[in-house]
Amino acid sequence: MAIPLHLAVHLAGVAVAAGLALLVLLPPVGTTGSTLRTVLPPSARWSVAFGAGLLAGSHLVVGSLVAVADGWPLLVRAGGYAALAIGAAGGLARRPTLPPADGRFALTPVLLAVVATPAVLPLAAALAGAAACVATARGVLGRGRQVVLLVVGIALYAAADLAAGARPGLAAGLSLAGSLAAGSWVLRRAARRSLAGRFTGVSLVTLLALVVGLGAASGLVLASDVQAEQRDRLQAVAASHAADLVDRTGAALDATATAVAGATLVEPLTAGDTELAGARIASVLSLPEVEVAVLTDAAGALVAGRVRDGDGTAPLALATGNVIAGAAVTEAALAGQLSRGVIDLGNGSLLVVGAAPVAPRDDQGRPQLGRQVGALVLGRDLTSVPVVERIAADTATDATVIVGGQVVSTTLPEEAASLLAEDVERGTTTVGGVERVVAGAALGERGQLVLALPTDTATHAAQTATRSAFLLAVVGLAAAGALVTVLARRTADPVARLTAAAERVAAGDLDTRVAVERDDEVGRLAAAFDGMTRSLAGRDRDLRTSLAVQEALRDRLEAVTASMGEGLLATDAVGTVTTANPAAAEILEVSGSAALVGRPLHDVLRGQAEGGGDLVAALGGPDERGTTAARGELAGSGRVVEATAAPLAGTDAGTATAGRVLVVRDITARVLADRVRTEVIANLSHELNTPLTPIKAFLEVVAAHDGVEERFTPMLALARDGRARLERTISALVDLAELEAGRTPVTLAPLSPAAIASDLVERWRERVPGRTLSRRVRRGTPAALGDPALVGRVLDALVDNALKFSDGPVRITAEGDGDEVRVRVRDDGPGIPPTRRAEVLELFVQADGSSTRSVGGLGIGLPMAGRVADLLGGRLELDAAPGGGTDATLVLPAAPAGGAS
Repeated sequence: MAIPLHLAVHLAGVAVAAGLALLVLLPPVGTTGSTLRTVLPPSARWSVAFGAGLLAGSHLVVGSLVAVADGWPLLVRAGGYAALAIGAAGGLARRPTLPPADGRFALTPVLLAVVATPAVLPLAAALAGAAACVATARGVLGRGRQVVLLVVGIALYAAADLAAGARPGLAAGLSLAGSLAAGSWVLRRAARRSLAGRFTGVSLVTLLALVVGLGAASGLVLASDVQAEQRDRLQAVAASHAADLVDRTGAALDATATAVAGATLVEPLTAGDTELAGARIASVLSLPEVEVAVLTDAAGALVAGRVRDGDGTAPLALATGNVIAGAAVTEAALAGQLSRGVIDLGNGSLLVVGAAPVAPRDDQGRPQLGRQVGALVLGRDLTSVPVVERIAADTATDATVIVGGQVVSTTLPEEAASLLAEDVERGTTTVGGVERVVAGAALGERGQLVLALPTDTATHAAQTATRSAFLLAVVGLAAAGALVTVLARRTADPVARLTAAAERVAAGDLDTRVAVERDDEVGRLAAAFDGMTRSLAGRDRDLRTSLAVQEALRDRLEAVTASMGEGLLATDAVGTVTTANPAAAEILEVSGSAALVGRPLHDVLRGQAEGGGDLVAALGGPDERGTTAARGELAGSGRVVEATAAPLAGTDAGTATAGRVLVVRDITARVLADRVRTEVIANLSHELNTPLTPIKAFLEVVAAHDGVEERFTPMLALARDGRARLERTISALVDLAELEAGRTPVTLAPLSPAAIASDLVERWRERVPGRTLSRRVRRGTPAALGDPALVGRVLDALVDNALKFSDGPVRITAEGDGDEVRVRVRDDGPGIPPTRRAEVLELFVQADGSSTRSVGGLGIGLPMAGRVADLLGGRLELDAAPGGGTDATLVLPAAPAGGAS
């Protein structure tokens, strides 16, 4: 895991430090708020960037294996911490955010590291890092929980520098953890207010993880391949030397044994002279390749055995000689064959031997096989130190011979060689802290030749792979970062422009346009945004125009309501007054309309309604959906008011009312005038009736007397007509006084329209025998509900009016209209102008009000008819008749089913 950890630590360090430098130097795309670039003073910004650059440089030289982690790069890192501390403290400006000592304190350990020994470098870097932590926590880089990540990251970096020399593994872990903490802060700051920063940061983090993984994997594979190749090559060398040692030495011993056996040993063996035989084989030991010589008879019994001992020879141990005599190679020589092989002597030694049969020679000097008299075995010890040293010299390795799992001869230190037997199968071993590649080859059945070679080549290959992977990763990250930044800015720039445009639109600038000419989603979004702003601008103009019109209407309405003689009150859904005009304040005797707003209606309009009860209660509650009216006297002032209340519709159809609108009229003067008028009419009718009674009696007596001269008869008739007319006028005034005083009794009963029309026509034909009156009642007309006397009085007034204002016929018709019965009196007179139809229903008002009018009267007929119609629950309608004239219609409610018809 050394290669992956190395790449992860230093690539992350370079990326985080470079990101911090770019964060304080480059403006983010589309950010309108405060950023590090806008918050930091220029000197602080460049100081932070310089410090981050030094940290990135230290990781770069260590990551590329230019220098070791606990060497001079620590001085570079200490300088980086110092610059970072100065920048975090506010820079070198005259008035930084923190006292200058808070940042410049970090220069002390840097100066200490410059003049001190390398042993002080870790401590100096750690102290400078601690100063950077303090300055960052207290300085201008941020506040709150976010800056804690940067402080923790710098603290972990400083702890890693302190442990760089003593515990490199711990230092690597601390450095990687510091990169994660500080990198999280950098990534959050970059992505906080910038879409481009978020996109770039996430892309580079993903790319960094991918590069570290691929670089580590490629480094491990390369190192593993180089080590395996080196082990295979060493295995081939070991096998070659083992085979060469056995075959070449054995062949040489075979040749020597053949030469010696035929020339000097046949005679002593044939004669049984063992001493001569022993002396002759001892002479063979003078040869450099021969260390052991053994002679057997034809039966394989040991005859003589000698071994080299320093510069001389010595007898071979009997046990060793018997082992050699009984070996397979010896048996092959006794069978007449040349043979060679490796013999395990059983004492930890291996002997390479060559054996030849001892037999007489023919005339050509060839051994006569089948007549052998013994066998000669010559050998050399494979476990001797000279042999192992020669192998080590030939192969440029450390050589070891293992017999039966035990090391018997080696060029390695004894403590390392003791573990070598177990490491052969694994292929590697560690000697003195140096890893070595080991490979073995068989020497006989129980022996093994093991070669060990330091892994310098593999280590160099791994370092080369690590350096290449690191530099490629740095270059790749830089190129990818630049490309991702460009792409992110190209992507985020239109979005930033859209954001800025949206903010301007929100501020009221509806003429803003983005105009992003692209065919992708962003371009379509920009086009839609421009279309939206154009639509909003048009609607805004329309709304402003409408608002101006509404303001003008409101001003006009306020002017109208302010000039109204009637009081106007508006309430909300709970009955609280929300609007009042000056007339309402005057009627309710309050100082200003503002004093009415906000008060409950029942506190403002306090009074008693006609017939008893509270005036506001008579108008209905705040949720009343219909139009109501009430009349009453205000408490305290004695004013008589007439109030009408109508609902204010809610914003949604079918919802509860939003309040009510009340119109209050002060009718005190009118009530007093009506009261005076009623009293005057009553007194006038009484005073007129008093002298009229004797006049009527006198005229009746005179008219009944036969002695009246004929010339006085017209005058008498005229007097009687005047008396009757005056009597009707007085009767009308009396009826009016009773009606106005509310003393007119009403008895409702079903009335037959046909009977009403017939009685009316008959009655008026007697009064005006010269006029034409007709009647027509539509079939199926229902009975009307009314008072017979009052209905007759209303119809008499309508017929009288028709006869006075027309010379033609008068037509009375009756018909049903739903739940109503309509009795119409039609004439062909001049008619009533539409503008005067409402006026003629007022008392003492006539259609022709001039003093030269041709028709007399007080103007009380139609007003009384209208009031009586209202009293009966009906109404009086005046309209122009088809072809000229007037239609006066009494509308009465239809009687319940079963009434008269």
